Amino acid sequence: TAIDATLTGHAHIDLVWLWPERIGEFKATHSFANVLNVQRRYPEMVYGYSQPASYEAVGRRNPELLRRVKRAAKAGVWEPTGALYVESDTQLACGEALVRAFKLGQEGFRTLRKDAGDSKVVWIPDVFGYSGVMPTLMKGFGVPYFFTSKLHWSSATAFPFSSFKWVGNDGSEVLAHLAWEHYNLAAHPVEMDRAQNNHRQSAVHPEALVATGYGDGGGGPNDAMCERARRLADLATMPKAKWGTIEAFFDRMAEPRVADE
Repeated sequence: TAIDATLTGHAHIDLVWLWPERIGEFKATHSFANVLNVQRRYPEMVYGYSQPASYEAVGRRNPELLRRVKRAAKAGVWEPTGALYVESDTQLACGEALVRAFKLGQEGFRTLRKDAGDSKVVWIPDVFGYSGVMPTLMKGFGVPYFFTSKLHWSSATAFPFSSFKWVGNDGSEVLAHLAWEHYNLAAHPVEMDRAQNNHRQSAVHPEALVATGYGDGGGGPNDAMCERARRLADLATMPKAKWGTIEAFFDRMAEPRVADE
């Protein structure tokens, strides 16, 4: 039985990696502008982006572009979420640094999201390793959900879950979802097929979250991805693809349903 595939438009951006900070700011500006351009032709496409630091940079570089982003967020086709100020490493950073990342992040998201309030998801697809203190910090800042993708990269140990409760050292629990594909996906049928075949908890919530779009300056989703998504909306044996928001996906996951026989 085919599952559902919720596509979220995505463009993971390393603020600094093989480039200085000013180039990371340029990549965010380019990607934001491209997403809004694609949404003119494909209004069903929903885009999610984290990192208030990027929104601040875009606001400095191109205030009108940020105003357009905020209008898209108000219209429900752009989702600022992620909880952290940047997509932070969780092991190198000390406890105080992580607390500040949550504090500054949620302050930034409250400004961007207006009536939607605090972010409900920690979004760190591109991080290696996860501190056991994260569920405790998330609970302290009212963040119930966690998303990542790197756990499936291990060539030695196959992680047994795609959706699970992450229990911290003090017993704090958050709901986590692991993408079994990369976070620079392009809505190809083979990607959807792998997402379906590797969804270990499909019997209790038959839906996978698929981050779709090119990151690190690639501009996020493009026209070809959106066209493929339309064709994958109801294709035999394939997941039923639809654009949607990240937080709504997790809300549905929090209330499991049994897959059809």
